[in-house]
Amino acid sequence: MIKPDNTSVELKDSPNDSDPKLVIIVKDIQNDDPYIGSVSIARSIITEGDLGKSYKMWITLFDDQGDDEYDGAMGLHDDEEPRICVEFTVRKAVTPPVVQR
Repeated sequence: MIKPDNTSVELKDSPNDSDPKLVIIVKDIQNDDPYIGSVSIARSIITEGDLGKSYKMWITLFDDQGDDEYDGAMGLHDDEEPRICVEFTVRKAVTPPVVQR
């Protein structure tokens, strides 16, 4: 069973990491497989996308989480299996209003 889902992730700058990454880890909970693959996408790749534009793309999953860096660009498809289909929409972060007491 495939269930589409949406998740919003805010990518913040880190004083310890000049280019933080979004890490996607895929597990097969139906077959109790703790790790199918992963991919790390550099923040700089995601922010190269146009604001408000959706990018639906196939991304290869890597079997070694220590060596799983995505080296493509927004909107480009990978051909290697296994892979997952993801959709990114680049949005400007919404800053909550400051409440003064």
